[in-house]
Amino acid sequence: MIVTLNEIQRSCQKALSGAGAPPGIDDDAGAAVAWLESRGLAALGGVVAALERWAGDPGAAVIGGTAAGMFDAGGRSAVFLGPGLIDAVVSSATSQKSSRLDIRALTEPQFLIPLAESLCGLGWSFDIAWTAGGQASGTGAQLDSTAGVTLLGDWSRVPAGPAEVVVHCQEAGQAPFDSRLPVACGATELGARRAASLSTGLAVEDALWNKVSRYARRTLVPASAESRARGAGPGSSDNE
Repeated sequence: MIVTLNEIQRSCQKALSGAGAPPGIDDDAGAAVAWLESRGLAALGGVVAALERWAGDPGAAVIGGTAAGMFDAGGRSAVFLGPGLIDAVVSSATSQKSSRLDIRALTEPQFLIPLAESLCGLGWSFDIAWTAGGQASGTGAQLDSTAGVTLLGDWSRVPAGPAEVVVHCQEAGQAPFDSRLPVACGATELGARRAASLSTGLAVEDALWNKVSRYARRTLVPASAESRARGAGPGSSDNE
């Protein structure tokens, strides 16, 4: 089926909210799914996988400390941990102008990219790379407020299991990151993909969309006189 970027973002946000994700995580994840999918990068399946492992555990979104630049995700997902991890590496770079965070056993690492991209406009650059599942070479991206986002390495598949991730962060304007990974796609091509997605919508698998929709429906409340009085029910737009 074909859906708009707005539908993807809103439905995934509602799915996270319906599953009981902590406040703010649902908004960040919804925006991240739309960002990735609009650039031809698989994300809808990742958020469904994260939801199926979620089980309503608030601890799945808590990072605790990142002592000595290390963090063990224990198989938890960047869908939930991503905002905290990016905030932690930026916080460290604020006092040192640059920082590195090594993350063990993180699932859905591609969600770190749009979360980092949202901070490039505040003067930060990032280099994010991971290996998983016996990959011969790594996958990742470099992000800069001027150059935009450049995908690196092997994007032919996204990791189905935990990945070993390295995140570098530094103040924009410093020497560019020196990556050993080859360029897979530049900012110009990514921009063209997004423009095409906005124009034509995105094709998504019916089975995945149905799973997202089932989670999203948990945000609905039974119709009653009280719920109507509180504003429940259809809005003025069919997209509400």
